[in-house]
Amino acid sequence: MTLTKSERRIVLLLGIIITTLQIIIVYQRPRPSTMPIPVEIDQGEEQKYQNTSIEKDSLPFTPGSINNRPISVVEISDNYEKVTDKIYYPNQMDSIEWRSLGLKPYVCRNILRYRKAGGIFNNPGDLKKIYYIDTNIINKYINQFDFEKHNPTIKEQSSQAIQKVDINNADTSELKQLKGIGSVLSRRIIKYRKLLGGFTHTQQLLEVYGIDKEILIKNDSNLICSGHLKKVNLNNATKDSLQYHPYFRGKVASWIINYREQHGSFTDLEEIKNISQISDSIYSLIKPYCTVE
Repeated sequence: MTLTKSERRIVLLLGIIITTLQIIIVYQRPRPSTMPIPVEIDQGEEQKYQNTSIEKDSLPFTPGSINNRPISVVEISDNYEKVTDKIYYPNQMDSIEWRSLGLKPYVCRNILRYRKAGGIFNNPGDLKKIYYIDTNIINKYINQFDFEKHNPTIKEQSSQAIQKVDINNADTSELKQLKGIGSVLSRRIIKYRKLLGGFTHTQQLLEVYGIDKEILIKNDSNLICSGHLKKVNLNNATKDSLQYHPYFRGKVASWIINYREQHGSFTDLEEIKNISQISDSIYSLIKPYCTVE
């Protein structure tokens, strides 16, 4: 029997529909579960394994360690996580031990950098000051931290008497001997010192970005400030040269130039007080860096 053209089309369409349905049926069949199937163990077999002993020396590593390195042990009971009573030493722990507590890698690096710079953790509050640290993790292990035990290297360094550092003459290597001062901060100190023309007192270090009161307190007994200051002659300085100095930036330079143009050269530094916009606090700030010679 010969099929017409339209009948062949119908047969072809039916074939496509049947094939599609077969594919759908195959993919919708339930697949075998990947969950482990409970196996009933014969009591005799169980007793056999219980009585089997394994020599400790035959193990590739000591239980509770990797390559003979202690690791944190976590016991699971009734679906609840129970942290063992292991003691942690924040002033000695490496990045692997910090990671085992659940801290992010970049937080671990911040902790190690802090210690490398001479920082010591004396209490949980010191740990919580680390940038981006998860305080919930610190609170979780708060009773397991031992802050008394310090890294021998750090302890030895901290016990050594640090020589006095003159902030007006010290180079980067000398500044890095101070607690909490690394390569970045030492470069910033020197850059700011050049802009100022020198420091008049150690408190001015707080004007350097990144240095806080805590760093200053730690190093207070080791800082000195001596030497001559680079001064600005108010009678021949231009507005641009004045504004280069941090204390004359903004309107202060304009006030001084305007006064000089109206009243002539300064004969005494006290004349600066005649400028109504300049307060006593501004005067005391800029006076050490001024001259009228």
